[in-house]
Amino acid sequence: MSCAAGGGDVLTLAAVGLHALARRVERGGTSGLTPILEDLRVLGEAYDRVLQGPNAFRVQVPSGGEWLGLVMVGPDGRRQLTVRTFFGGLR
Repeated sequence: MSCAAGGGDVLTLAAVGLHALARRVERGGTSGLTPILEDLRVLGEAYDRVLQGPNAFRVQVPSGGEWLGLVMVGPDGRRQLTVRTFFGGLR
């Protein structure tokens, strides 16, 4: 997940691995592309807030689940949200 910064630069906010995305499809309370994209949007919006806390994070999303991961340094040297998995209503 990236966003355009000033001057045409692209800033990676979050890296969502295939494992985490597959868990979202499997465990999410809703299916289809639109709800998944909504959950990813919420993850991006949480970027600044998550960076204020500890390295481990949980971001609750509209589908009723939450993204779990760690704040790590990306290839560009900036901090990014590295999503490890997704927990849904199974918890």
